[in-house]
Amino acid sequence: MIHIGQPKTGTTSIQSACYEHTAILAQHGVCYPRFSGVNHGILSWPFFHDHLPRVASVGFASDRAALAESERRWQELVQLSERVSCETLFLSGEAFFDITDFTLLKQHLARLADRIRSIDILVYLRQPSASYVSLAQQRLKKGQQLPPLARVELHKKVTPW
Repeated sequence: MIHIGQPKTGTTSIQSACYEHTAILAQHGVCYPRFSGVNHGILSWPFFHDHLPRVASVGFASDRAALAESERRWQELVQLSERVSCETLFLSGEAFFDITDFTLLKQHLARLADRIRSIDILVYLRQPSASYVSLAQQRLKKGQQLPPLARVELHKKVTPW
């Protein structure tokens, strides 16, 4: 299962709960990998055509270094899927919501094909106006500038999935 929560839809709360309760999830056949913090956004980085998400630049000397770390995490995920028996592999990351290269995503997921029967996509969406207000409040609390108003076409984000 891939959770592609739109920003400001409670994604972090879901991820934190899964991260804190990986043992309980495992008892129920759900594997929530703990290799990159509470979420798996790092796995999405190769699937952006012309730019990496802003978060990818934090802690890496270059885009190349960030992508190399993403590849290392993909290799780790494949190894984990070979070691651990679980009915459901659950990945979650806001960055998956904005990916553009679905062909490359399919190639990466094919690396898990021997262990995955199907892929379900869990999408969390929020009314764009409410999402903007929430994001604006968050930025104002941090003393940051308001985000620019932009048309959000959710169907274009969700349809490729």
